[in-house]
Amino acid sequence: GGPAEVPVFLIASSENLIRALAADLDGLDEATVPLLDVPYATPLVFQLDDELRAMPSAWASDLFRCGFFLGDQERIRAVQRDIRSQVDGAAADGGGEAVEEGPQDSCFAEEGASGELVWVCPEDRGSAGAGFDRRARA
Repeated sequence: GGPAEVPVFLIASSENLIRALAADLDGLDEATVPLLDVPYATPLVFQLDDELRAMPSAWASDLFRCGFFLGDQERIRAVQRDIRSQVDGAAADGGGEAVEEGPQDSCFAEEGASGELVWVCPEDRGSAGAGFDRRARA
């Protein structure tokens, strides 16, 4: 046969999940993970070997040895500086503004009795959870 087809994976997710995935793929320690400033709507690329391990890259960005952000590097650095200044500003202000918790903020998915994923929310919702289906399908 011909050359092997290279699989492509695309993961779109929250900054925290991207940080966790990147830390696992790149072997980052726990102290480094919070320092990863993930630019908005910018692909983070990892090239994997045939055993699905991240390969070192000459294009690796900042704290990575394997991963790199794909796009205009000046724009990426500008967005990362903006993120870092917001984080540093919030820390200096005592954590920034308080955010009111919505009904879905403390809900989570778990496996139901027949193996399907269901949303589960704590019972102590008060008026904030009125009308919120505590076991809706995910």
